[in-house]
Amino acid sequence: MQGKKIAALDIATTTGWSVAYPGTRPLMGTIRFCPPGASHEEIGAAAIGWASDFFAVHQPDILVFEAPLPSSHMRGRTNANTARVLMGLVMVIPAVAKLRQVPIIREADVQDVRGHFIGTRRMKSAEAKAATMRRVKQLGWADPDAPLDHNAADAAAVWDYACAVLFPKAHASGQPLLREQVA
Repeated sequence: MQGKKIAALDIATTTGWSVAYPGTRPLMGTIRFCPPGASHEEIGAAAIGWASDFFAVHQPDILVFEAPLPSSHMRGRTNANTARVLMGLVMVIPAVAKLRQVPIIREADVQDVRGHFIGTRRMKSAEAKAATMRRVKQLGWADPDAPLDHNAADAAAVWDYACAVLFPKAHASGQPLLREQVA
């Protein structure tokens, strides 16, 4: 698999993305699909359009995305409407990758990514996001002319984790294999 371009996503209504070959500086950014208050259909349509363009332009060999948390984990922090949108996006964006013939599609557990990238699996979400942004800056990956947000930083962390797992000779991590997507 050496020499395969990896795209990594932190999928949400504001999605972070990162893409590059292992051993290079990743490109990264953030896309907000619609303004607050948009309908499910508007968000879904915008996500499908963006994903189609993203996969056509970058032509990754591998897509790795942050696995969604179970709804029981989100109790009290989100509502059914938001959970519905997030689960829909996690389904349709990889489906677009499949249509765009991305041959390998995997998901990564957020705790595994954090353990690899910031050295701990046990940190509150806000602290972990800040630590991830600091790490991206330490590695020199942040564009000095553009603001870095936690969505892009999280995607870069997923990308780095995927590089470590899929290309261990170039980036040894000892982390478990990425989970296959299951129906």
